[in-house]
Amino acid sequence: MSKLFGSGTPKSEPTTPPVLVKKSPMVFFPAKGLGSYHCFGATEDKTRKLFRSAVLHYGSLVSLPNADQALASVLPRGFTEDASQQGWTLKDAM
Repeated sequence: MSKLFGSGTPKSEPTTPPVLVKKSPMVFFPAKGLGSYHCFGATEDKTRKLFRSAVLHYGSLVSLPNADQALASVLPRGFTEDASQQGWTLKDAM
């Protein structure tokens, strides 16, 4: 008579460690006033820049429980895409 079920413990699949995305540096351009901005690289595209005026205007959203969703709805789309690709949450970027 043959065995239908093997004996012993089942082999578990090896677990892979989570991939950690290292934060890339964010560059600050210290022009005086509300025209200064942060970005992840030299660009003329305003949708890829986080202007100081936006930080002052939307900074209160950082304290919300769903801050990243709230910030994604008001910050420039290019900046939010760059931030996620560079390992930053929008809350951290603010």
